[in-house]
Amino acid sequence: IRPSTKIHKQRIYRLYIKETLGHKIIEEITNLDILKWHSFILSKNFQPSFSRSIHNQLTAVFNHAVRYYDLKENPMHKTEAIGSEKHEPIKVWTQDEFDTFIKVVDNPLYKMSFITLFYTGIRIGELIALKYKDVNLEKGHLDINQTARFIKGEYIFSQPKTKTSKRIVTLPSFLVKLFKDYLNTFENLEEDDQIFKTCKNKMWYYMDLYSKRAKINKIRIPDLRHSHASLLINQGIQPIIVQERLGHDTIQTTLRTYAHLYPNKQYELAAFIDDIVTNKISEQVNTNSVLMIDTTQ
Repeated sequence: IRPSTKIHKQRIYRLYIKETLGHKIIEEITNLDILKWHSFILSKNFQPSFSRSIHNQLTAVFNHAVRYYDLKENPMHKTEAIGSEKHEPIKVWTQDEFDTFIKVVDNPLYKMSFITLFYTGIRIGELIALKYKDVNLEKGHLDINQTARFIKGEYIFSQPKTKTSKRIVTLPSFLVKLFKDYLNTFENLEEDDQIFKTCKNKMWYYMDLYSKRAKINKIRIPDLRHSHASLLINQGIQPIIVQERLGHDTIQTTLRTYAHLYPNKQYELAAFIDDIVTNKISEQVNTNSVLMIDTTQ
């Protein structure tokens, strides 16, 4: 697994499992212990999907013990899972909302960061990993080949999320110009120099700061990626193109993630069929009229 994933799993164990169950001998943990642990997690009022994620981490610990250390059974299997596998509804900004937001961003680094995320749909880790050599302004594209995270005072680079995450993301001409202006603010850039030296926590901070200043509803950093997808879908871009641009592993991932953005297209489809049928009926009526005229003549 990637370093960031390992750190995330360790944090869940340290904060939400070790505190209540870490002192117990694993084979002596009972169903009642699990129910008490459930109450502890539910008292935190986490989002349902995060509660389920914590539940799954503890289940994995017991499964590991059953598989490799001869634990007789997994006590988690006798209790109902908490939380929900469904993630919270995706929130997006329209282009007008983003324009309102970006107007108040006065920090050059974060202004360019937010613009890049909104108009390319790349992930925050992919943004941070971008190096000078990855920006091809002549051809107008970004070469996405790594992801990065700031951990314990240093940037950790790793392979992207999936094989299809390695991709070329094309840039609109206005964004090429903005990149030129942005890169000109640096002195003596080397090929391997990062161009967005920031981290997720700082991005969250400035997202919150400027959202309040712009007086618009705050969304999450990943929602800029979702906003980009929404922008494409609303312009009629085909799902397969959206999949390739976002670097999803399968078309099913794209359709599942953004299914809620497609229902209105069904009404457009119904109207399209209606036009076909109406036009056909109209043509038949006109044809019959012509035939009747011919007969009369």
